[in-house]
Amino acid sequence: MAKKLSNRFVGEVFFCTSIFILAALFTVYFSVSAHAAVKKTSILGSGGKTVCRVDLDGDGTKEKLEIQISYDEYEAFFSNVCFLVDGKEVLSYDDLDINQVTADYIALDESNIFLRIVTNSDNDYVITDRFYVYDRSRQKLSEVAKLLEEQYHITNSWAEVKSVTDSKILINYQMQFDEIGKVKWTSAYVLKEGKLRLKSNTMHAKSTLAGTMTINEDPYGSLFQKNQFQAMRKIRFYKNTDLKQLSYTANPKDILKLTKLKYVQDYFYVQFSKGNKTGWMKLGQAGVENPSGFFYGVASRLAG
Repeated sequence: MAKKLSNRFVGEVFFCTSIFILAALFTVYFSVSAHAAVKKTSILGSGGKTVCRVDLDGDGTKEKLEIQISYDEYEAFFSNVCFLVDGKEVLSYDDLDINQVTADYIALDESNIFLRIVTNSDNDYVITDRFYVYDRSRQKLSEVAKLLEEQYHITNSWAEVKSVTDSKILINYQMQFDEIGKVKWTSAYVLKEGKLRLKSNTMHAKSTLAGTMTINEDPYGSLFQKNQFQAMRKIRFYKNTDLKQLSYTANPKDILKLTKLKYVQDYFYVQFSKGNKTGWMKLGQAGVENPSGFFYGVASRLAG
């Protein structure tokens, strides 16, 4: 009898312990999932939801965030876009030819919370793309970062949040340059002195021209797939982005490999390799005749 009771007791303990462990696992799973879900989520947009409740300053209390939009006389563009927190205006955009606005909620952790607000015009052209934090003492949204496709202002360019961790935000970029066409890369942003800053201004770049349609068939798509470009004319490449010391000169028909992209003081520079030599050229230089004539196959693949 004692043995039976003992076995029954052990069974009940095992059952209760199993239930407890399962409950703990579910609690951890759902808490982690909830934490991960809040890392980045779309919350507002002119084409959808215009009011929500979110914790903007990490104090555990949800604020009411709202977009109010006024239209121009033709109702084609917004004459004013206003963000309000608990009924008070915290940010306003005026006369920017905007017809679309979206807001994403992004959290590095419980105390570092950002709003990414993007405004667009026709054909999804980016007008502004910025990160803000809510400053409760000033009752304002304070800008902490301006993304690169806004700073450079070129068509057929976009940025999207790839991932968010406790220490950084990864942004996928694709931008089109006259000289090399569309390229993509990933940039990391980290919090430093209250601002989101590029962790590095040098990025590994990948051409996306291989998948771009062209009117006439040509052999250059297979080169772009390998990140290679064939020079149409003599091109000078420099050892550094100050463009003072020549590294090498590419001749017509030379095949070069795109390696890196660098952002320095509002300008982009691109690095190409030829054999064991590497060198930089500046993109978007004023006064350059036929900027899309550096490499074969680029001009026919430029969009817009």
